[in-house]
Amino acid sequence: MPVSSYPHPKPTPNSPPSRQTDFEINRALFWAARVGDHDTIAALPRIANRSCYGCSWDPVNEAGWTPLCLAAKSTGPRALSTVRLLVERGANVYRRTCGGMSPLSIAILFGSCDTAKFLVGRTEQNIIAASSMGKLGRCTKKLSSCLSTMVQLAVSTEDEARDQWTELARELVTRGATVDTFDADKNTPLIAALCHQHYPLARFLVQQGASVNRHKRGRREGFPLSYAVQDGRWKLFALLLQKGASPARVTQKMILQSGTNVFRDRTKDGWSPLELAAASGSLHLIFVMVFAHVMVEGKI
Repeated sequence: MPVSSYPHPKPTPNSPPSRQTDFEINRALFWAARVGDHDTIAALPRIANRSCYGCSWDPVNEAGWTPLCLAAKSTGPRALSTVRLLVERGANVYRRTCGGMSPLSIAILFGSCDTAKFLVGRTEQNIIAASSMGKLGRCTKKLSSCLSTMVQLAVSTEDEARDQWTELARELVTRGATVDTFDADKNTPLIAALCHQHYPLARFLVQQGASVNRHKRGRREGFPLSYAVQDGRWKLFALLLQKGASPARVTQKMILQSGTNVFRDRTKDGWSPLELAAASGSLHLIFVMVFAHVMVEGKI
């Protein structure tokens, strides 16, 4: 059906509301949100919450989705303007589907970076309002549920999209998202970034307070320090130790897998891995590195 052929309901402002009028408005609202028809939404009357007739900017369809959730799913050229207009009219950016997905998590899931960026930006005033009402914990929990998905997109995409999702992940953390939530694969954002070798994002998460001793849920392996050693990322290794990572997680096998010469290889600052281990004060790290070197070279 062409956008222009939809019969827009046009109830007069002074006419008493009725269930039929509200049904027509809701039907037009869902259709316009789904196809990204900005003009139809703009033509609808300003339907402030008339909940006694079931008419608002947040009605729920048979599938349990609101118009804003449908608009956030769209990736068309007018998707962002549709989402922006719905939010300006009063749509609730935290209203979830029956499956528990918020508009932000839907935009992230379907890869709509511009929509996600706009919705993240809208959270700042909501956080301020929630703080004044004593509901800051609930607000940050909703943000945190989106961080893991956003990190997954940041580490799995390439080039410009990778940079955009990385920047959004950083912004989400600075606005209050918890950095130690688990995703569907039971990884924390830090573990996910290290698994995909996204070291700038991993370094940022560590600096923002991510737990450096939390492993993959359900498995006593896959610690952040282990990934840094195996990949030979000694500067990140030093940062993790500085933030309290346990040196006991490092084994000779990890040193050997990294292919590093603990005496001769250097970081950009001129430190060798063995010197970093000595600076941390861990005898365990020193012994592990020396023994791994002896196994390869046959001597010190």
